[in-house]
Amino acid sequence: MSTLSGIASVEATDDRTVVVTLSAPDVEFPAYMTAAIIPEGSDPADGVIGTGPFKYVSRSPQENIVMERFDDYWGEKALCAKVTFKVIEDGQTMVMSLRSGAIDLAAHLEASQVAELSDLNVLEGSMNLVQAVYLNNAQPPFDDIRVRQALCYAVDKQAVIDLAGDGHGTPVGSSMYPAFGRFFDAALADYYQPDTAKALELLAEAGYDKAHPLEFTITVPSNYTPHVDAAQVVVNLLDQLDGVVKAQIEQVEWATWYSDVYQGRQFEATVCGMDASTLTGSAMLARFVSDNAKNFIGFADADYDAAYAAALADGSKLEECFDTCQQILAQQAANVYIQDLAEFVVMQSNVSGYRFYPLYVMDLACVAKTA
Repeated sequence: MSTLSGIASVEATDDRTVVVTLSAPDVEFPAYMTAAIIPEGSDPADGVIGTGPFKYVSRSPQENIVMERFDDYWGEKALCAKVTFKVIEDGQTMVMSLRSGAIDLAAHLEASQVAELSDLNVLEGSMNLVQAVYLNNAQPPFDDIRVRQALCYAVDKQAVIDLAGDGHGTPVGSSMYPAFGRFFDAALADYYQPDTAKALELLAEAGYDKAHPLEFTITVPSNYTPHVDAAQVVVNLLDQLDGVVKAQIEQVEWATWYSDVYQGRQFEATVCGMDASTLTGSAMLARFVSDNAKNFIGFADADYDAAYAAALADGSKLEECFDTCQQILAQQAANVYIQDLAEFVVMQSNVSGYRFYPLYVMDLACVAKTA
């Protein structure tokens, strides 16, 4: 994996010690040690290898995965003897399954679904991601900063949160979400105050008016309702710019979105959420370095690249430099930042112990069920 590409050598000095030598300084490297380590030459196809509180029992593709408690686990034992993860694609089926008691716990529910389940145990956390209208900075019309800034002034993020999420969600103004604590700059959420007049002024400077409107397509993965809903609100807000902006939504299947938008960079704008595989600032900010393979929006800024490199080279400057990176993304209107989406978990009344983490994970080892 790319996060481990800086390893120069790995040596087992004794039965309980591994020495990892890096080719260059990397102050965030310890966070990458959550990566799996498996026996050399092992083939996952021959069996599942792990060290967690549960062990694998079986899997039915597109149906379920069955796990059972691993009694020889080195840490605190799981509270449930057996867990079945069910694949339920339809939201209403999920609601009905909770209502009937067919499932004990469900995550990633939407506010509208939770409203139907208010008599059950409802928990609210955050999804730990940055939802935004991601713009293709490398191609017209969004290679023009005036156009990008105009959209930032035109889109009232609180209106998106209120209308698409029933008021649940945390506004963000750059590519960092609140769980990052010291790295998160809440003030950036107010960097662009809703200002229709300013948006129209910038669009006019860029050559757009009623006779020559700004037209573009927002490509959205159809299986992510929160993103589809947010895109619809964004289009409605842009419709209020006196006909100067004409945006339309194209819903595509996830596989198409991933291949054409994320990998192929064949898009103008998209609404999606970007999260972190590790709780490191670089997991969110590396993707906007000019030559980074994950830089799907084609953002390029020399000052950003320099600040990011300085952050990794000197741990004492990490917070300062990451803050600079976030400010540049906001100033350059790299994207139209919206929110960290709310995360809802609904459990039956006899289920307890669920915990939210600052990463996009589900830990069922701490969940208990009484008769």
